[in-house]
Amino acid sequence: MPRWIYQNGQAYEVGADYVPEPRNHNRVVGDLHYLDCKGPEGEDLTTRTKHKEFMSRKGLTTVDDYSNTWKDAERARIANNDPTRRQTIEQNFYRRFVK
Repeated sequence: MPRWIYQNGQAYEVGADYVPEPRNHNRVVGDLHYLDCKGPEGEDLTTRTKHKEFMSRKGLTTVDDYSNTWKDAERARIANNDPTRRQTIEQNFYRRFVK
């Protein structure tokens, strides 16, 4: 019975003794964006730790630091929801742009 493998979209028939070549895909995918990463002055930022230390030293932050802030703001918007606000906005938009 023939045995088939697929590489780059092509099918190849192989023998029963075929052993695939080992793949070297062990890098953590989540850290690939640090590969060859350098700061504006050439600083080495190739790891999460180095990047975090650089950001801290420069007084910078990343967007994930604001996730709780955005969640709190969403809760406040829901709690202070005024049902007439949307209607007022729609009426003003209609008067201004549609009429």
